Amino acid sequence: QPGVGIDNNLIATFRGQWHSWNNVAFGDTWTNGTVISDFRFSWVRDHSYTYAGETEVSPYSLGVNAGKPLFPTIQSLSISGYFSVGSGNYNDLPRQTFDVSEDLTLMRGRHQITFGAELQHTALEVKTDNQQNPLLTFDTSLVSNAFAAVLLGEVTTVSQTAGSYIDGSGVLPGFYGEDKIKVSSRLTLTAGLRWDPYFAFSAAGGRM
Repeated sequence: QPGVGIDNNLIATFRGQWHSWNNVAFGDTWTNGTVISDFRFSWVRDHSYTYAGETEVSPYSLGVNAGKPLFPTIQSLSISGYFSVGSGNYNDLPRQTFDVSEDLTLMRGRHQITFGAELQHTALEVKTDNQQNPLLTFDTSLVSNAFAAVLLGEVTTVSQTAGSYIDGSGVLPGFYGEDKIKVSSRLTLTAGLRWDPYFAFSAAGGRM
């Protein structure tokens, strides 16, 4: 949905957002006597994008002396006891995941033995100008009236950062084995083991 500023009313503005999803799946099941092989492959891509609903009025157009971001807006402005403005900010979040799995089942007398493996690779990007536009708060800490603090430029708190860019990826493997034992027509025992080792994701430039 688009960002909205209603009748030049800053208080009513809110951020726009856009989302897309794509996925592909493929599978094959092969049998030969008492052997069953089940192979699966999938790919999922989702992309989320948000942007500020107000771009014409910003702290900089109102005379604030601070570092200017790429997309000037009022991300957050709070005047205690009066109103607040939250136009949102720019975020670009593409992500995709590949998943491959194989399950093998063997029938041996009373035993149904199954074991398999899964490998998942995820890549993601985080591109955001969050807090490049300063977050401003005015209250009665410095002036008896919060709105008077705005007119006098007596801001109570200012929070500003450089935004963030992260390009990360990682692999998540999993392995398992299972044995279903038919003890009798009324009793089946199942024993198994699963191992999902964790490997921390890595990011370009050595970022954490």
